Amino acid sequence: MGGAPPSTGPPAATLPTTSEESCLTGADVITWLRRCRDVVQLSAAAVDRINVFPSADFDTGQNAARTLIEAHAAAARVHAMVAGQGEPGHAGETLSAAARGALLGAQGNVGVLLSQFLRGMSDAVASRTGIDATMLARGLTRAEADAQSALADPQKGSLLSIAQAAGDAAEFTAMSGHRSVAQVAAAAAEAGLACLPRTVTQQPMLARAGLVDAGALLLVLMLECLVSVAEGADQPQADAVLANWGAGIDPRSCLNTDGRRCGLRGGQTELICTLGAQQVGGLAEQLRDLGEHVVVAGTAPLWSVHVHTCEVEAVLEVVGRFGSVEQVSTIGSAPAQEPPTQMCVVLAYSSGTGLTELYQAQGFRTFTDTNPHAIRDVLATALGATYADGVLVVLPGSAEVAGTVAQLTEEQPDDRVRMLPATGHPQVVAAASVTIPGGPQEVIATLTEVIQATSWAGIRLDADLLQLPDLLAAEAAQLHEEHRRPVDLCTVVLGRNVPAVIGRMLGDVVGAALGGVEVFVVDGGLTDWLVTIGVQ
Repeated sequence: MGGAPPSTGPPAATLPTTSEESCLTGADVITWLRRCRDVVQLSAAAVDRINVFPSADFDTGQNAARTLIEAHAAAARVHAMVAGQGEPGHAGETLSAAARGALLGAQGNVGVLLSQFLRGMSDAVASRTGIDATMLARGLTRAEADAQSALADPQKGSLLSIAQAAGDAAEFTAMSGHRSVAQVAAAAAEAGLACLPRTVTQQPMLARAGLVDAGALLLVLMLECLVSVAEGADQPQADAVLANWGAGIDPRSCLNTDGRRCGLRGGQTELICTLGAQQVGGLAEQLRDLGEHVVVAGTAPLWSVHVHTCEVEAVLEVVGRFGSVEQVSTIGSAPAQEPPTQMCVVLAYSSGTGLTELYQAQGFRTFTDTNPHAIRDVLATALGATYADGVLVVLPGSAEVAGTVAQLTEEQPDDRVRMLPATGHPQVVAAASVTIPGGPQEVIATLTEVIQATSWAGIRLDADLLQLPDLLAAEAAQLHEEHRRPVDLCTVVLGRNVPAVIGRMLGDVVGAALGGVEVFVVDGGLTDWLVTIGVQ
């Protein structure tokens, strides 16, 4: 199980000694939002793995990243429009646009809270073109208050704990006299970082898992980004924070006795919607009777509502009494969010029913759609079944799929993913023919050895079907010669254009060409080759 890191943590931020007056401009706000977006995107997978509070749905990192993408995009549009008119960047307007973008694009509980945090900063800055030390302190204090007011049941051990510590430290520093923006930002980040380990003991779920709160970690990272902008640094010092506190988790520690994730009741759905209303007094209290994790964020006339509920229609009816309900989205339900169950998951691409049946009989998960969006979803589902200290082994089966998986894992890194060099279906078939050992590293070693011991070739789609037996026999003989080792098994994977009568002939023809070696013929439904052949 991923335990709490040593209490020493990364080095604490130190207050700059300068007392020079300075202001954050609209351009600085854009830079801060961009760095927050980039850091959170890169950290999303690690943050997701420690997401057990308020519900262990392992999506806080992704939800925050998507929300910050919208916040930055909205702010950048406003800033670009002002700059195009030859006017200086306006910090207040830029923050206001970011808050609205986050509100409209909020994903999950954390997204709604981040939108409210940005709203608080925006309201404090108001019409100011620049943010000085006093205004920054006021903004961080207001951000915490507004985020807390959005929750029907605010609790310690969350993003709110970091926001309160940061706001208090920023206000104290600004009041101490002639402090710079950089000093206020550094004080806030230092206080947030010092508060982070305390979240472990402030909630039972966090204490049992030995983890800091995922939302709290995200806000600490955002404060580090703020320090980097205020100090004029090229990059935020976020790596040390993530290395110390973004530890993995064994999700088995987050299960109730009946196997459900902590914080989620059976049949629940996460509902988010926007609400056009002048006032929402009493809405949160009414929603608490219908669900949990209730958040109502925003300001008149636009609000965002978030709730986990088993009564979606009843929630929408209550919300509708307050105004116009728009942009309703429902995300999953508890039965669809099964906890991880395996230390090692093997995922293989299959182009036909014969391969699918073969791979699944070996216990592999399979997928057939090569669209990048579909593969992204398949990877996410497979990772959801893999323990945080486990491994997801990917057998691509084609160069195209291998390239797509490589690109997706580069865009969204996860240390658990291991793609093996199986670029042809005969290599995957060979991998499916061996006994899989228990441990993740043993699985990787065994499958890699089998794949590397399998040579393969393909017959192009434009080849003459009548010449196929002779062409395949020639390929088999050449592979045998190049293999330079006795052949134990030969695999022939058929394309969808090969008639059954020809397919039945190929096993005997290839077996004879290899001197009586056993040949396994499988209907692969290939679309990129007429036939592929492999020797092991």
